Amino acid sequence: MNKLEDITTQWITEITKEGGLPENCQAIYIGLLETETNYIAHFMGSAEFTPGDDDWACEDEDSYFPENRYLDTGISAETDWEEFQELMVKTIENLKKNKNLIFSQAKGLAVGFDSGELIYIQ
Repeated sequence: MNKLEDITTQWITEITKEGGLPENCQAIYIGLLETETNYIAHFMGSAEFTPGDDDWACEDEDSYFPENRYLDTGISAETDWEEFQELMVKTIENLKKNKNLIFSQAKGLAVGFDSGELIYIQ
């Protein structure tokens, strides 16, 4: 495992231990943000899920946000955004294989920058 996978595993494990997805959540969105210095990931559960219509990943009154919503990835903003996104997608794909994590509770799972297109993992 690499450092990004290690800290992301710890983050998702902590979120899973908070009690899992609320019953009304159908999908999980791992949003990506670039700050002045580094990249951050954030977790959102959505009551809506319509594959092909990325609006389901937009925050609304039914969205679920765990206590530990944000992850400082430690990846420098000097890293190309597409390279970072690819690293996160691969990391989440690997974590999805663990059926004990929260991802197994959702019909849909996507990763992407808030201002971009979603990459669907499930």
